[in-house]
Amino acid sequence: GALLAYSRNYTHRGGVDGWMRSREGQTPRLGLMSRGYYTPNWMECGTLAVPNVLPGGSVSVRCSTSTTATTSTLTKERFDGSVQFVDGENLTSWIPYNFIDTGFHDGCKGGEKYVRSTTYEGLYVGVTVCNGTEDRYKIWLSPSICGFYSPIGDWSGSGQDQCEFVGKDAKLVTYGANHRSGGVYGWARAHEGQRPTYRMLNGASHTPDWHECGKLRLPLVAGSVEAKVSCTTPTSSTRTTVTRTTTTRTTVTETAWDLSSRMDLIDGENVSLWIPYDFEDSGFNDGCKGGKKYVRSTKYNGLYVGVTLCSADRYKLWLSKGICGLFEPIGDGGGSG
Repeated sequence: GALLAYSRNYTHRGGVDGWMRSREGQTPRLGLMSRGYYTPNWMECGTLAVPNVLPGGSVSVRCSTSTTATTSTLTKERFDGSVQFVDGENLTSWIPYNFIDTGFHDGCKGGEKYVRSTTYEGLYVGVTVCNGTEDRYKIWLSPSICGFYSPIGDWSGSGQDQCEFVGKDAKLVTYGANHRSGGVYGWARAHEGQRPTYRMLNGASHTPDWHECGKLRLPLVAGSVEAKVSCTTPTSSTRTTVTRTTTTRTTVTETAWDLSSRMDLIDGENVSLWIPYDFEDSGFNDGCKGGKKYVRSTKYNGLYVGVTLCSADRYKLWLSKGICGLFEPIGDGGGSG
């Protein structure tokens, strides 16, 4: 819809993760937003056709599609690139994957990168290895394999407990220069065993350049092979397991519609209508905080838009690479949003 109004606009001074573009029709890219990108608190682009949720109406999203065959292959020490991974599945071993990170105080910049699951459901750890050694590495976290990897802030120490993310028995040997990470978005917690939360890190959060938590058991990689990860999941065989009522899909128009039965979705599939879904967002400049949340697909392949409602006419906009992923703000480099 055409823009009718928007709230106070914020220009970024850097340190905020989000989706950026400079004009309509341009595919947005995820990265660290710099000065000159504008993000409104809320927007009015016309009334949204959100559903009326009636008794019995609900939406369920399956966020994991791991298979036994893939999991068994992960135990092999040699990696030849023959396995296809699906974003959202459990990775029990390190896989070589050139993920995108913020670059914040990366003491191992340019090193090889590897990813695996953490003990916290839906959270992945990425490492950038220093100088080809398995002893020293920069640690990052992301809500998905294909997502954006951000730094970790320690509220009550200097990053000692971050070794837990690379292995339950990993203990700190030493770490690099420590930085106060105020004004930067990342993952934060106060102690080992606490699930980290994604937020704006304050000046009391400490982030080391690198860690030494013991030698990582990285795979033997054949040449420069990288893991193949499917970032827009479902296969035709997977789709056959999805159940939803045909009447809901055929009677829906771009006016408010009734959600009166259970709708089962798989993360990665096309969602042509607004669905109620309480997604996780970064909270950046949210003028509709606490409002109802809805999600649908955009015309850009694999990219979803989420809205937090102030009302049906006013809402905060977010973007994500998955329904189950973290929804980030949008920065306009050629206007005010």
